[in-house]
Amino acid sequence: MRALLIIILALMVGSILSLVVIKPYVTGGNNQNSTIAQKTIEQPEPKP
Repeated sequence: MRALLIIILALMVGSILSLVVIKPYVTGGNNQNSTIAQKTIEQPEPKP
């Protein structure tokens, strides 16, 4: 029972760490936070 809890906790920590490590490379490869990189992406206004 205790081993099952340790395995579940390890999977949760691993998934969170993978999101933190992989997301900056996917969003643009900058050294900024992923939230900042997402906020700077804006759609261009339609041309008249």
